[in-house]
Amino acid sequence: DGIVAGTDTAAVTGAYSGMAKDAFQAFKEGIDKRREYNLMSTWEEIEAWQEFAKQYAKGTETRMKADKEIARLRFEYSKTWIDKEKYYKRLSLEEELAAWERVQARYEYGHEYRMQAEREIFRLKEEIWQAEYNHALEYIDEEKYYGRMDLTEELNEWKKIANMTEENSDERKKADREIFRLENEIRDTNLSYEEQLKKVDEERTDRRKKAAEDYYLKEKEITEKLTRDIKSVT
Repeated sequence: DGIVAGTDTAAVTGAYSGMAKDAFQAFKEGIDKRREYNLMSTWEEIEAWQEFAKQYAKGTETRMKADKEIARLRFEYSKTWIDKEKYYKRLSLEEELAAWERVQARYEYGHEYRMQAEREIFRLKEEIWQAEYNHALEYIDEEKYYGRMDLTEELNEWKKIANMTEENSDERKKADREIFRLENEIRDTNLSYEEQLKKVDEERTDRRKKAAEDYYLKEKEITEKLTRDIKSVT
């Protein structure tokens, strides 16, 4: 009995497996035929596969194959949408990044589509950073050209750039050189200003001394003249 029962179970399992394979293949052929005659959009195909997948328990062969189709179709649908929006310039870099992050979140770690999304995310973050870096340089050049930025303000802008760059990168080295140059210029300017103030103060002191001496000499001259006049009268 045990041998017979085992044989029967194997036969039933095999029969169900064959039915499942037939069902998957039949459904796929139906979908392909409708797509061939443009009777179904990609999103409608995704929805159809999602409804089909619900009929089978997770972990079964048919469910896994259906889920694989859904994963592929959703990735291709997202990629096509992103490419189209980029082509018509309706997506900023930040919006494209957000779109790929949504794609990334849809798949588990290690999934081929997640890894593709991660590569796009890395590329976009690099492009966004480069755009921000270039904008910072252009801002400094323009403000300096029109005389709207003093040395201290320029120094602060270069410090911001230094903070957004990686250690030992060419961009960081450039920022560090500019910071060094500006700090020296500011120091030299301050020293020159202090020297000018000192000179002005010394000149003011000299003028006061000369005025006091002139007053003393004039007063002495008047006193001596008055003394002589008095003596001449007496």
